[in-house]
Amino acid sequence: MSTAGPVTLTELTARTHLDERYLREWLAALVSAGYIQFEPSTAKYVLPPEHATVLVDESSPFFMGGMLQLLVPMHSMAPRVAEAFRTGKGAPLDEYPPDMFEGTERGSGPCFEIISYSDGYRQRRVLKPAYAMDVL
Repeated sequence: MSTAGPVTLTELTARTHLDERYLREWLAALVSAGYIQFEPSTAKYVLPPEHATVLVDESSPFFMGGMLQLLVPMHSMAPRVAEAFRTGKGAPLDEYPPDMFEGTERGSGPCFEIISYSDGYRQRRVLKPAYAMDVL
């Protein structure tokens, strides 16, 4: 929706190959939550650009998709982390699901691409998040 502009339910169903009924319910939930807008006169759904920055643009430091991706792996590891706190034996990284690392990279990567220096000069660089943490 961010690149297509306003779309009808039928157009979005054709583009996404999703079930129309499920898509209609999902869109209604997004409209009621204020994430997208519905224009009754044209029966079109719109994703405002300022919302796309947070919901769609993975290069944006405001993108939240990676953080949302962390919810399931964090929840799945909660019992193991609680056990680590009780026993003091830790929770090895190899026990964490891959989504934990992918979500962390997607959520924090764009922030590490922009490095601010004390003199106010801003330089855009592509750094691996772990390396950026070492440098900062």
